[in-house]
Amino acid sequence: MATKGAVPKSTQSKRNPLDYPIATSLITEFTPKHHRAISMGMVSAAWYLGATVAAVVGFALCDVDGGWRLMLGSAIVPCVFLLIGRCKVPESPLWPKSKGRHEEARRVVFRVYGADVILEGEEEEPKHKAGFAKVFSKGYAARIVLLGILTLCQVVPMYAIYTFGPQIMCAFGLGVGKSAILGESVLSLFFLVGSLPAMFWLNSMGRRSLFIRSLFLMAVGLLALGLFPTAPFSR
Repeated sequence: MATKGAVPKSTQSKRNPLDYPIATSLITEFTPKHHRAISMGMVSAAWYLGATVAAVVGFALCDVDGGWRLMLGSAIVPCVFLLIGRCKVPESPLWPKSKGRHEEARRVVFRVYGADVILEGEEEEPKHKAGFAKVFSKGYAARIVLLGILTLCQVVPMYAIYTFGPQIMCAFGLGVGKSAILGESVLSLFFLVGSLPAMFWLNSMGRRSLFIRSLFLMAVGLLALGLFPTAPFSR
């Protein structure tokens, strides 16, 4: 049981580091181009929805004896649905095609896209296999560095906010003890609400323009918190 005035630990569970790139790659490959932005946006929205629900579950079970076990066990429910749903997810047709299994690749294309889509002919095999150093060669190195910096500046702070969400709520006077978890759920809800219009702005506004504007707004918010850490937000 949580003691009075104590800061509960975040209930946000860690996501599989391999799940996100694999799932998003499959969605990108199987989704038509004009629907791709919405499909990818739904992935982010679903993640924030799960984070919000996790915080609400933590708030409900915080004062229950052995509640932390129930918090961890509650993750079984979405896992069961995901496991059942992914049993029928087909392999990427590009994989069996690269192995010479063209009939298997055509069956996947027929299942996903229908009879109107025909798999292109076998591509010529590259004369030389690209090594790991190719990723950091000219033309790719700058992109890798840019993506690394963006990940460092966006994903790492987001995980820090989720991991230490209750402590951050307490530090800014937005909640004490159990109520700090509820404050974290509200914070997560803002992430969820913000991701919804972005699904449609990606196509109308453009990915680069939307990304730059989003980074600017995030920088303004973090700068305000950094310059005025003792501001009376709760008063």
